[in-house]
Amino acid sequence: MDEIEDVLLEAIKTGEVLNIKYNGGSQPGLIRQLSPQSINGDDVRARCFATNLVKNFKLSKMELNLDSNPSYIVDLVLPEPKDLQEALDPFILNIEKTGWALVTSENEAGVYRKFKNGKLRKTPDVFIQYNEYSYDYSDFDINGNEIEVMKPSSRPWYVSHKTKTASSFKKLSSAILKFYDNAQEEAERLGLIELTL
Repeated sequence: MDEIEDVLLEAIKTGEVLNIKYNGGSQPGLIRQLSPQSINGDDVRARCFATNLVKNFKLSKMELNLDSNPSYIVDLVLPEPKDLQEALDPFILNIEKTGWALVTSENEAGVYRKFKNGKLRKTPDVFIQYNEYSYDYSDFDINGNEIEVMKPSSRPWYVSHKTKTASSFKKLSSAILKFYDNAQEEAERLGLIELTL
């Protein structure tokens, strides 16, 4: 196990994607493409390229497999979603299974915890929002009135998380993956779910 741990630690530094035979999860023995992010004891957090999600794996169930290909077909690159609702559709069921309440509107969505009485908390734990314009600077017009100068945002999709730095994205497809990953990580941190395969 030390050999695989050394390889995983090196891959964390370099960002390398590894072919790992994983003897756990719903399909034990499959070769998976994983990009490890952290190791804590027997827990390995890695992006699985079969699902494009960050998940927890058990180090004790991993075998290094350098000369074989993945045992699954990597998803095709899908076209950019036309709106937020279309981008959320593949994730709604999993989000709701975690116990989150998903609240959406045309240009924003958030996952909320509920109080014991079933009412939603006032602020979301993870939030995604579209901002067409970004604030550039304040100026004064010829009459001395203050005006805000706005410019079109080059990265209009904004993902906010209570315990992490917010991120902005040019593409909705990238932003929605960050939103989902953050929602899953926060659910795990709060004890709403256990993501170990």
